[in-house]
Amino acid sequence: MKSEMEKLREKQQRRRRKRTLQILAISPLVAFVFVAALSLLTRVNTVVVRNSTPYSSLEVSRQFPFSIGDSLFTVDREDLAQKLTVDFPYVKTADVHYQLPNRIEVTLTPASVALAVRTETEVLLLDQDFKVLEVVEKIPEGIISVDGMDIVSYQVGYPLDEVENIQTGIVRELLS
Repeated sequence: MKSEMEKLREKQQRRRRKRTLQILAISPLVAFVFVAALSLLTRVNTVVVRNSTPYSSLEVSRQFPFSIGDSLFTVDREDLAQKLTVDFPYVKTADVHYQLPNRIEVTLTPASVALAVRTETEVLLLDQDFKVLEVVEKIPEGIISVDGMDIVSYQVGYPLDEVENIQTGIVRELLS
């Protein structure tokens, strides 16, 4: 026969098991409510573009891969910053920040022409990092010109590849 102490201990264990099962049953519901509330509260509501580049803020905002109402956390900040610096060559840097609960801030820093490189058919305008900003026919006034450089390949919005364009490293050292 069980003593009173053993009966009390078994009763306490049953209560603990019952409480544990109740908590386990309610946990998914609580998690679902939490995620749903967080998702609703973190919808992109406001986008602020701080822009001192030659491009209009409207032009920049048309390139965003998201829209108002999308979840804030579906916006990949690094990918967006990379996209903006490539799509808009005169953007040196793009900083993208979340401001909880529902705001994104994009700050664009302008790139400026540091030198011009004449190829056989055209002129490449480069910034100080040798990013190709623009292709023009004539060298603008007041820009350092580099003649005789063999450019194998380039793409507007990207820096010159120093492996393909061997002379880039030499010119970089001369300029510094």
